[in-house]
Amino acid sequence: MKQVLLAMSLVLLLCVGGCVQHTAVDVQSQSLANASLAGCPNLSGQYAGAGRMVRGDPTQQIGARLPINLIFPIDDIDAWKAMVGRYKTDDHHIVTPPDYATLTPSSENQYVVATFYGDVKIGQYRTGFMKAQRVTCKSGVMHLTFAREETRSDYGPNHVTTEETLQIDTNGDLIVRRNVDVEYHARLLQLPMGTGHFFEEYRFPRI
Repeated sequence: MKQVLLAMSLVLLLCVGGCVQHTAVDVQSQSLANASLAGCPNLSGQYAGAGRMVRGDPTQQIGARLPINLIFPIDDIDAWKAMVGRYKTDDHHIVTPPDYATLTPSSENQYVVATFYGDVKIGQYRTGFMKAQRVTCKSGVMHLTFAREETRSDYGPNHVTTEETLQIDTNGDLIVRRNVDVEYHARLLQLPMGTGHFFEEYRFPRI
């Protein structure tokens, strides 16, 4: 079980180069027809290029950094890949996150995210919030629910459900909370082996 938890943490924090969170979900948002998005937060502004974890479950490392490009569902995946492909790495292939990022509205509740090292623009991409299975907003908080994903571990298949919230706090900082529920199954007959719940909260200071 510890191997599974460690693997999940590494995926969330280290899949900058080759994996994309929640971008393969091509499900029409069901909330567009039955819920108003008028209460969505205005996320536009300039923020630190990586947020720090301020809260999390016992499997998490408080203070860990998460690049800003890993918190939004993505619309134009090719632009996203081109941008992260230009990130700097050190001799140990550790990625240097952007110094800062700007979020500029492109349409209702959609943004263009551009990242920078100093005054040099690394790249930009469009968000795709409506690719989530369900999107609702209330009192300045955006709630995203993603379609269940199938993953595998050494023990067998897992069913993973992820929910996120995004909001701006009283300091103008971007706050991202992520909740992940995992249903574990054995290889043999896919018998249930219990469930796990993981959560983390990141703060991206406004610049």
